[in-house]
Amino acid sequence: MKLQDIHPNPKNPRFLRKEKSEWLEDSLNEFGDMSGYVFNKGGMIISAHQRWEKIKPKVKEVVVRETFKKPLPDGTIERGHFELNDGTKHDYSVRDWTPEKADRATIRANAQNAGEWDADVLANQWEYEPEVLQDMGVPEWVFGGDGVGLTDEEMSDFFSNDTTNGEQMPTG
Repeated sequence: MKLQDIHPNPKNPRFLRKEKSEWLEDSLNEFGDMSGYVFNKGGMIISAHQRWEKIKPKVKEVVVRETFKKPLPDGTIERGHFELNDGTKHDYSVRDWTPEKADRATIRANAQNAGEWDADVLANQWEYEPEVLQDMGVPEWVFGGDGVGLTDEEMSDFFSNDTTNGEQMPTG
């Protein structure tokens, strides 16, 4: 794949507001890419539109590590990485998918944050205040923000590990 071949999916259903865009850029700068970029044959982005926009100006070269004459079971026909100006590398793969499968994968990639936050684990196994966890990216609503979940008093009791009749405070 060549850098000039990469282009966004015109049907990408997601976007980032300024605050989240800045948060993503900070995350990429601190941790690098933690999940890879996926393109369809021809260079259309399937997964990683927002990350791609952040690193695109920093890409020094595209390094193709391996190609496959016959697609792998998941449709992969190429693997490689983007080498950035600072020497970091971000992995990518190219898939040979039909337009319909690419559409399904685009939606699935954007909906893959299907896991639920466990407020009990955050309260009892992480040694951070809720505000610090929110700065790390845990949504405010997990701690009862925006009128959902625990009240401020319940949240304070919960994080101080107070119990009522030997039972943990509710998680909302």
